[in-house]
Amino acid sequence: MALAGLSARAGAACVIFLATLPLASAAEVMQDRVEIIRAADHLLVDVYHVRGIGGARLKMPEGAWPETVLVRLHGFPELESFTATSSTAKLECVLARLENQHPIQMCRVGETRVDALGREPDFFEVKLPREIFPSDNEVVEIRWVDQLR
Repeated sequence: MALAGLSARAGAACVIFLATLPLASAAEVMQDRVEIIRAADHLLVDVYHVRGIGGARLKMPEGAWPETVLVRLHGFPELESFTATSSTAKLECVLARLENQHPIQMCRVGETRVDALGREPDFFEVKLPREIFPSDNEVVEIRWVDQLR
C-alpha cells in the first residue's frame, strides 16, 4: 500500500491517521491530500481533491471516539460513492441514478437510510453515524470516489 500525503493540525497527536491507496504507477502518484483536526468533542477529516479517489483508516489509540466525526471532501465536482467501514457496521453513500429522475445522494447503514451526507458550495460533508464506531480500538476505514470512471 502507498501512503498518501497527510498532515495533522494542533491537537491531532492522539489520532493515528493513515491514508492508504493501492500501489499506483508513476503517472498516478498524485493523491488526494488529507488533513485532520482533533478537538475535544469532534474530529474533522479534510480531504482535498487531487485524483478524486482514495481512502484512509482512522483509529483512536486511547479513550473513546469523539462525539462527532466529520469528513469534508473539498473540490470534488461530484461524489459518486463514499463508504465508512468498521467491524461494527458500514455506512454507504452512493449517487443513485433512478430512471427518469435526477441523480440523488442516498446513504445507508445496513438496510436503514440515514441522513449523513450534505453538500455545501465548496465541499461535501459526511457526518459519520455513531453506530459505525467500534467500541474497542479497531479502525474505521473510509473510501471515496468523485465520479464514475
